[in-house]
Amino acid sequence: MYFSQLHVEEIDFSDNRYTLFPSPASTAKKYLEPVEIEALLLFRPPLLLKVESTTYILVSVNEEIEQLLQNKIEQIPALILEENTISQRLILTRLLQHRQLQGTLSCMDQALFLKKSLAVLTEPEVLGLLPLLGLKKKTYNINKQLSLLRLCKTAQLAAHEGRITVRAAFSLLHLQEDEQNFLTELITELRLGGSKQLKLIEQMRELGKRENTKAQQLYVLWQESEEGKEHNGPQKANALFKWLKKRSTPRATAAEQDFKQFITKLNLPQGVSLEHTHSFEDDRIRLIVDFSSKKELARQWPKLDQIL
Repeated sequence: MYFSQLHVEEIDFSDNRYTLFPSPASTAKKYLEPVEIEALLLFRPPLLLKVESTTYILVSVNEEIEQLLQNKIEQIPALILEENTISQRLILTRLLQHRQLQGTLSCMDQALFLKKSLAVLTEPEVLGLLPLLGLKKKTYNINKQLSLLRLCKTAQLAAHEGRITVRAAFSLLHLQEDEQNFLTELITELRLGGSKQLKLIEQMRELGKRENTKAQQLYVLWQESEEGKEHNGPQKANALFKWLKKRSTPRATAAEQDFKQFITKLNLPQGVSLEHTHSFEDDRIRLIVDFSSKKELARQWPKLDQIL
């Protein structure tokens, strides 16, 4: 590997045999003047592979490349690998190292990297690269990461950019492509955090399976139930979750409402509370009384003992 100055016209930008996903949210980067781009490329040069005497292809690049083309800069500094002097395994290793200098690879980067690695390496060789991704050398890990490439394009991009979590991405795989797309857009619109993303996907999936319908239809039913109401983002999410819970567990939801009304009627004093069994599995109720100390409990116990 060596450092060189190249004419942009020598680079074949159409050859994407090694490139992964673009840097997340690169379109949101501020505009850079040509001189600023050149300075950045000097300290963060792209990694290229020389495939012919005067032809180079991209191996790993920064988002500045796109702006570079838009600004018609003629020459760029680059790190060069030569195809006829380096193995595929080493090319892929250098690709990973170069990308990791920019930050942690997304789950989609990892999936695409493994797919491209399997196209040119044997499985044992690919297994040897897994530690560089922070994964154990197990075929299961290869297959698990590759499964993310079955997501719809909207979900893949959201997972790459961090708008949906890795756990949410894997959960979406249990749904059809149109539902993946819909729920990804809904999660983005509602700006749900990690645990709520997973909760929404799983509740929609379970309820959809029970009612033999899709997430889109369930959402329409919820909208109809909320007609005339106005919600901001958090209120909309809370209302949706409440509706999903009620529709998924109507008996438990009704029992919880009845329990709250029961507590209100009792008018419990301060320091006294009631608890029901999990999901109202039966009618048992737990009475909880707070005491300021062991001494206070011992003082009140004779009276309590008579009642109990």
